[in-house]
Amino acid sequence: MHDQPQPPHPQPSRVARLGEQLRQDLAYAVRGLGRHPGFAGTALLTLSLGIGASAAMFSVMRAILFQPPPFVAPGRLVTVWSVPHRAGGGTVPTGHADVASWRDNCHAFAGLAAFDSTSVVIQDRDGIAQRVSAVHMSANLFEVLGTPPVLGRGFTTDELERREPLALISHDFWLQQHGGRTDVLAQSVVVDGRPCRIIGVAAPATQALDDNAVLWLPASLVPGWESGRALRGPGAWRVIARLAPGAGLDAARTELAGIATRLAREYPATNSDVGIHVATLDETRTAPTVRRALYVLVGAVAAVLLIACSNVASLLLARGAARQREFAVRTALGASRGRLVGQLFLENLVLALCATAAGAGIAAAALQGLRAFGSGRLPRLDTVVLDAPALAFAAGVALVSAAASGLLPALRSTGRDPMAMLRGGRGPADSGPARRLRAGLIVTEFALAIVLLAAAFLLVRSLGRLAAVDSGFRSERALLVGLNFPRDRGDEEVPPVVRRMIERVQVLPGVRAAGISEEVLLGDANVQALTAEASAGSPGVSRRLPLRIDAVSEDYFKAAGVPLRAGRQFGPGDGADAPAVAVINETLARQLWPGTDPVGRRLREGGPDDTGPWVTVVGIVADLRRQGPDRAPIAQVFRPLTQRTTRSMILVVATDLDPALLAANVRAALAGIDRAVPVSRTATLNEQLDARLAPRRLILALIGTFAACALALAGIGIFGLMNYSVACRTQEMGVRMALGARPADVLRLILGEGLRLAAAGIAVGLGLAALVLPVLANLLFEVGLADPAALGTAVGLLLAVALLACYLPARRAVAINPVEALRAE
Repeated sequence: MHDQPQPPHPQPSRVARLGEQLRQDLAYAVRGLGRHPGFAGTALLTLSLGIGASAAMFSVMRAILFQPPPFVAPGRLVTVWSVPHRAGGGTVPTGHADVASWRDNCHAFAGLAAFDSTSVVIQDRDGIAQRVSAVHMSANLFEVLGTPPVLGRGFTTDELERREPLALISHDFWLQQHGGRTDVLAQSVVVDGRPCRIIGVAAPATQALDDNAVLWLPASLVPGWESGRALRGPGAWRVIARLAPGAGLDAARTELAGIATRLAREYPATNSDVGIHVATLDETRTAPTVRRALYVLVGAVAAVLLIACSNVASLLLARGAARQREFAVRTALGASRGRLVGQLFLENLVLALCATAAGAGIAAAALQGLRAFGSGRLPRLDTVVLDAPALAFAAGVALVSAAASGLLPALRSTGRDPMAMLRGGRGPADSGPARRLRAGLIVTEFALAIVLLAAAFLLVRSLGRLAAVDSGFRSERALLVGLNFPRDRGDEEVPPVVRRMIERVQVLPGVRAAGISEEVLLGDANVQALTAEASAGSPGVSRRLPLRIDAVSEDYFKAAGVPLRAGRQFGPGDGADAPAVAVINETLARQLWPGTDPVGRRLREGGPDDTGPWVTVVGIVADLRRQGPDRAPIAQVFRPLTQRTTRSMILVVATDLDPALLAANVRAALAGIDRAVPVSRTATLNEQLDARLAPRRLILALIGTFAACALALAGIGIFGLMNYSVACRTQEMGVRMALGARPADVLRLILGEGLRLAAAGIAVGLGLAALVLPVLANLLFEVGLADPAALGTAVGLLLAVALLACYLPARRAVAINPVEALRAE
C-alpha cells in the first residue's frame, strides 16, 4: 500500500505573521525592562509625572474653559453690558430702562432677558428663617436659555407686570427639601415675609447661570421696582441674549453701538458717556484673570512634560550605548534596522503605557487635592473629574512622549556598522555626536526649569508684597456675622432691633466693640453719579465714579479699627429726624474737594438735575482696600444706619479672645433678640481677607509644584549624564591620575563639565523667560518681570542642585584606582 501524499501545511497569513512578531517583540520588551529595574523605574517615574500633570491639567481646562454651558445652542448666547468710559471703561450691569431699549430696538437678537442675583430670607416649615441665594429674572429668561422648567411652568409677562408673588425653586432644593414630590406646586415659600406660590421647578441646567440659586423670582418683586424701571445707564441688571438666525456677533455689536449713540443723545444726563459691550457667553463665564492663569499653568505642564521626555531620551541614549554589541549581533544574524528601531520604540511605548496607568493615579490624586484646596477659588472646580476623555488624552500624551523621547535614541543606537562594533569599536552613544546630543537635552531641561523657577519665585515675591499691604482694617481679632432682615420689616423697625443686638453682643465677655455695616468686603463697585456742593448754595460739580455707599452703626469704625482722619464719627444725635450726615473716605475727599477740607461740605446722590436730599460731611476716615489688596481704594460714603436702612448687613465684633471661639456665643445672643433674623454666616475678618489672596495662592502652589518637579527632573538628568560620562571615561580618569592628576583636579574636571552645561541651560532659559514671563504680568503685584531677587534665587537654587547632582559622580571619578583602570585598558 503506497503512502498517500500529505497535503502541504497552510502558510500563516501576513497578518498572522505580523501578529506573532509583535507578540514576540512585546514579550522581549517586557523582559528587557524587567532585567533593568533601575532604568525602568526612573523612566517610569519621570514619564508618570509628566503624563499625570498633563491629564490633570486637561481635565481642569476642559471643565472650566472648554465645557460649554448646558443650554440650547450655547454658541448663540451672548452677554450685553454697559461700559461707563469715564469710570475706567469696565463692564457693569445696566439700568432697567436701557435693557428695555436694547430689547425693543436690537433686531440681531431673537430674545433678550435680564436677571440679577441677590439673597433673600425664607422660612422653613418650622418657621426658622434662613438666608438663601435667589435670582430675580425677566419672564423670558428660561426661554432665551432654552431650559424650560422640569415641573410646572415659568412666569408670564402679565404676571410680572401685576407683581404677583410667584416663585420657581431650584432642582436641588426640590429634591432636598421636598423629596421630588409633584405636589410642591400646591405649596408656597415665605420670601422676605411674603408668601410666594411655587409654580415650577427650574431645570438643573439653569444652575450654570448661578451656581447657588435656590429661588427664581419675578423681576418685579425687587424692592423699588416701580422707580427702578426708569433707571438708565449703569444699574443692577445683567443681560443675556440669543442671536437671531443669520445674525452674527458683529451685527449685534454694530446695531447696539447705534443704539448707544441714540441713547446718549436722548438722555445725556445718564448715557452721554456710556457704551455697550457684547461678548459670547463662553467669554464671560470665566474671568480674564482666571483664563490667563490657567493658560500659564498649561505652559508649566508642557514644560514639565518636555523635561520628562528629555530625561527619558537621555536615559535611552545611555542605555543604547550598553546594547551596541546586542544590536550588532542581531544585525549580523539578519535583523533589519527597521526591525531594531521598531523593537526599541515598542520598549519605549510599553514604558509610556505603564506610565499612563501610573500617571492616571497621579492625576486622580492631584485633582482630589485640587478640589479640596481650591474649592471656591476657581469656578466650576467641583465639576472637574478624570473621565474617559481625560484618560484618552493621557494615552495620547503617552504615545507622543514615546515618539518624542524614543525615536531619535533608537535611530542613533542602530546606526553603527555591525562589523565595526563586533570588532570592538565604540558605539555611537558614547561618540562625540551622541555626547553632544545628551548635553543638548540637559541644556534644554535646565532652560525650561529656570523659566518655571523664575515664575514661581516672581509669584512668591508678589504674594509677599500683597500680604504686606495694609487693608485699613485692624483684623487680628475680629469676627464677622452676616444678618438678613426680612423685607417685610418696615424701615423704622430695623434700627431698634439692630441697636438691641449690638448692645447685647457688646456685654459678652471678651468683646471690645461691635458695629454694623452693609458689607465689609466688596466685589466690583457700581458706577454712580455723585454731586458735590462747591460752596454753600451752589449746585457744585457732578461726577460718575466707582462708588460704594454703606449704612453703618455708630461703633462700626471702632469695631473695624478704621482710623478717623478728620471731623467726627456718628453718634446718638444722628437719628432719623436729625440732619442727614455722612462720613467719607480719603479717596472721595481728594476726588470731590482736592486741596480743601471737606468737613462741613455737602453732597448728594445723582446728577446735578436730581433733587435728592443734600448730605453734610461730618468726618473723613482712612481708605479701606475693601475690594482686595491689589485693588486701589474706591470712593466710599458711610451713612448712619438710622438714616439709611438696609436689610442685609454684617456685624463686626472686635474681641480680645479667639474670634472663632466667640461665634457660638454671638449666635446665641442674636437669636435671643429676634429669631426671625437669620445668621447667614460667621467668619473671622482675617479669614475673609486671606480669601482674597486664595486664587493667587492656588496658582502659586501649582506653579511651585511644577517648578519643583522640573528642578528634580533637571537634577536627575544631569546626574544621570555625569554618572554615565564617568562610567564611559574610567580609563581616561585612570590615565590622568597615573600621569599625576590630583583628585581635586579630577573633581574640578567633572564639576566644571556639569556646571558648564547647567550654566548654558540657565543662560538660554533666561532668554526664554524674557519672552514668556510677560504672560505673568497681570498676576504680579509691585514686582517687575526682571526682579533681581526672584531671578537670582531661581538661578542660585538651580546651580546648587546642579552642583549636588554633579558632585556625586565626581566623587566616583575621584575614587577610581588608576592601576585597575589601566589594567582594564
